[in-house]
Amino acid sequence: GSNTAARAAAHGVIAQAAGHFVVARAGTGYHLSIVHTNDTHSIIEPFGESGGSARILTMSRLLRNQRQNVLMLDAGDRFVRFDYNEIVHEANNQIVNLLDYDCMTIGNWDLSYGPGLFAEFVRSTNSSVVSCNIKVENEPVLHGLFEPYIIKETGGHKVGIVGVATPERVAYNSIASDNIENILFQDIIPSVQTAVD
Repeated sequence: GSNTAARAAAHGVIAQAAGHFVVARAGTGYHLSIVHTNDTHSIIEPFGESGGSARILTMSRLLRNQRQNVLMLDAGDRFVRFDYNEIVHEANNQIVNLLDYDCMTIGNWDLSYGPGLFAEFVRSTNSSVVSCNIKVENEPVLHGLFEPYIIKETGGHKVGIVGVATPERVAYNSIASDNIENILFQDIIPSVQTAVD
C-alpha cells in the first residue's frame, strides 16, 4: 500500500519485482543510474534489433565508464527456453559473471528445472541474489544462497535492494510445478514491508 511506498522512500529503497525498479530519495542531488535486465530466458544471441548478451555487456560498460553510481541489476527469469541444455546453462553462468551484476532476484521461471540447477547457478555467480518472499526452509539445497535484501553503498549513499518473485505466475508455470513443492512463495506486500522495516 501507500504506507509501504512511503516507508521505502524514507529509507531510499529500490524494490525489484517483475522487471521494474522503484528508486526513491529524490531531491538530494544524488544521481543513481540503474542498468536493468529481466526475462532474458537464456537468450544469449540478439533477437532482431534488440537484446543479446553482447549488446547488454557493451551498454553496461559504456554507462559504467560514463557515469558514477551505477548499479547493474537483474529481475530474474534467466532460465527456461525450449532447447535449454548443459551448454546453454554453462554459457548463461559465464555471461552473468561477465555482465558483473551487483544484484539479481529470482524470477518465477528460475526454479523450473529444479532447485539443484538453480543452486548451481547461484553458487557460480559473483552477484548477490535476493528474494524476500521465497522461503526455502524445506528445500535444503537452497539454504543460505540468497538474502531477502542487500544494502549497497554507492557514492556515499546506502541503497537497499529488495528482491520479490511473483507468486501468482508460478501457478502458471507447469514446468516448475513438480520442482518447487518444497518452496513457499509468500505474498508480496507483507514480505516487502518486513524487508523494508
